[in-house]
Amino acid sequence: MNRILCALSLSVLLASASAAANFTEVCGALSDGAAVRVALLDGTTREGRVAGWDGDRLKLIQQDGTAASCVEGDASALWLRERRTAGGVKAGALTGGIAGILGMAGLVILFNAMDDDGIDDRAAVTMMLGLTGTGAGIGALVGGVTGSSLPKWELLWARPDWPADGGGSAASRPLRTGGVELLLGSGTGDGDGWPGRDGLGVGLRWRSELSPRWTAALEYAYCDAREPALPGPDGGYWYTSDAACHLLGALLQANLTTGAVRPYVVGSLGGYWWREDFLGGGLGGGVEADFGPNVAGRLEYRRHGNIQRLAEADPTLASVMAGVTLAW
Repeated sequence: MNRILCALSLSVLLASASAAANFTEVCGALSDGAAVRVALLDGTTREGRVAGWDGDRLKLIQQDGTAASCVEGDASALWLRERRTAGGVKAGALTGGIAGILGMAGLVILFNAMDDDGIDDRAAVTMMLGLTGTGAGIGALVGGVTGSSLPKWELLWARPDWPADGGGSAASRPLRTGGVELLLGSGTGDGDGWPGRDGLGVGLRWRSELSPRWTAALEYAYCDAREPALPGPDGGYWYTSDAACHLLGALLQANLTTGAVRPYVVGSLGGYWWREDFLGGGLGGGVEADFGPNVAGRLEYRRHGNIQRLAEADPTLASVMAGVTLAW
């Protein structure tokens, strides 16, 4: 009996030593900034970005900017958050490319039906390549941002007695990977130095948290942005009747600090449908603040312009938006 007990004790000790060695190897291989989740023996869970490993303690920076650490003996399981960016880019590029081919085929059929001469083969091939490339590029951008916002946790290490269902509770400060956002505010058109008139602005965004300081987002925005057309009577102005400005594009946000309140600068690029259709861009800044683990708010100012004709004085658009984000 004593021999059996000794053998069982030795097996447990060897298993524990093997688990500890594996944990050390895994933590030593993690790069700074990697997003990880650690389940602890007390049943709690921590999520954060790696801020160093000294051979005994794994240091983390949590979502709200506070520091945390995990001693080797307190951990029961460790995950690494992987992004689905590559898969999203591939799927988006394939979908966009197919859509471009089908769209071009439809245009060729339409033109041939409307005109006996139709489109010559060389022009059709050129247009098809261009539309396919454009569709693939836009699809890759949309797929990449969408895929990077959807987390996939990979289990790197667990103790032999760790339960298969994962155990532990949800992290008190979960890392944010992405989110959806609704914004409301106003937009003002401006042209030739004449004042514009404020109108309702609405925005929708799909966000991807790339790091504590960098965020990418896909956005759609609408502004009832009336720009002045001609001076009117009594010192007033005649405003354009076609006021709707639609924006569809992408933006990149750079946080100046981390923590619960984050001032930031933002730049954007996209298609604008206003008095004319054009490729435009925007620059601005704002402040973002956390209201809870999964809720944040923002106040943002941006100025938009037509980048296709930088040398000309085109009407510009200024927008002021306040929004709320539901993050995951």
